[in-house]
Amino acid sequence: MNIEEMLKEMDKAIEDDNTEKFYRYSGIILESLRKRIGDGLLSAMVEAGPERVAIITRCKDCIKRNTPDCFMWFECSHCGAQWTGEGPEGFCVAGVHRDAAALKGDK
Repeated sequence: MNIEEMLKEMDKAIEDDNTEKFYRYSGIILESLRKRIGDGLLSAMVEAGPERVAIITRCKDCIKRNTPDCFMWFECSHCGAQWTGEGPEGFCVAGVHRDAAALKGDK
């Protein structure tokens, strides 16, 4: 079961007033986040609140890197040369992390 399916199950659990199911799935998602980003960053995100947290993707982990879908993609109007203007530690909010894409079934 992927994260989207878990979130749908959590919504259904709220509708059905099934708190046990809701907390089981939310615990799985939180544990997955904790393993990926660590307790300190997860705590800081929770304290900051959703309106102050932006999800970013590092260029080196993005499936859009070196494609026309990348925000840093440039094409010369004179000669047609193409390149990206980012480094491996660059990041943006429009990136799609390869692990997230795999969970959703994207390439």
